Amino acid sequence: MILVFLQNAYGVEEGYVPSYRKKSFRLCHTSKRLAEMLPLGERIEIRNCNPEIGDTASSFFKADRIYMLRELSLLQPDIVLACGTEAKEAFGILKKKGLKFKNIVYAPHPAWRQLSKTKTKEIQEELYAILEQDFQKYTLYNQRRKRQY
Repeated sequence: MILVFLQNAYGVEEGYVPSYRKKSFRLCHTSKRLAEMLPLGERIEIRNCNPEIGDTASSFFKADRIYMLRELSLLQPDIVLACGTEAKEAFGILKKKGLKFKNIVYAPHPAWRQLSKTKTKEIQEELYAILEQDFQKYTLYNQRRKRQY
């Protein structure tokens, strides 16, 4: 499972959690650009770095690292895709505090107007490479386990 962290939501109801299961998210610019980055067929969970909801597109909230850690703990992702400066800085602070993250990929925020199709493809390929590497490790582990029995 890939856990995506975005900045923060705006113009939606309190407690809103972005999801491709919601039409309101599927239709937004962020969702369309994010989809270009994501591997096909993978389970995707999306969270904002801060659960607060802004009134406008320019609304900004600093990352809530406690909230982010709680979501990481609950969801146990195989990969984290940290989108935007706020997510990248939050993970940088958490790393300095000694937390370790197995598979984390940093990406520009999907709504960034200068984000190119080339860059979204590179991010997608990086995610595929991690998934493939994890699959190979998992397969090797199972082969060794079978030999033990």
